[in-house]
Amino acid sequence: MRVVALRTGNKYGPEYAERLYTGLARNTTVPFEFEVITETKYPGWWGKIELFPPKERIVVLDLDVVITGNVDFLFEYEGPFCAWKDPWAEGLNGSIHSIAPGYGEQLRATFEKAPQKIMLAYLSDQEYLRTQTKPDYWPAGLVKSYKADHLEKGSGDARIVVFHGLPKPHQAGGWVKEIWR
Repeated sequence: MRVVALRTGNKYGPEYAERLYTGLARNTTVPFEFEVITETKYPGWWGKIELFPPKERIVVLDLDVVITGNVDFLFEYEGPFCAWKDPWAEGLNGSIHSIAPGYGEQLRATFEKAPQKIMLAYLSDQEYLRTQTKPDYWPAGLVKSYKADHLEKGSGDARIVVFHGLPKPHQAGGWVKEIWR
């Protein structure tokens, strides 16, 4: 299985990719290849659009997620497209995806026809994906939000904690400092 993360620009240092890899390696029984993409045709998060359609199944993880428990479920999903349900907005959050081979050919083609227009019309790739996909969602509770789920005192039963917005993992103390290493 291939796991992909994007690290473009200077928002995240290399320690983010290293700690994501280490967290995955500690918390799965499934062999995986880890790829960090540092250059894309489009700026920032828009580079994720280049991952569609993949030639093989891929799991896409944002760098600002912390692996807190067994994540074999990421590798067991066999449907076309799975994402995390956004805790604050209708639809998916762009932090965690599983994408089947060939999925997203049309959304990529539509984007490629007018990338500048689409990037101006949508706040992010996440908003664009919400209009172009009908994802399955990870089972409730496996992935949680540090902020929305008030996880300052611990991750509970979450297996992945998403740090969308602030704070980022390097800014959080307590249990995050112990796990995110």
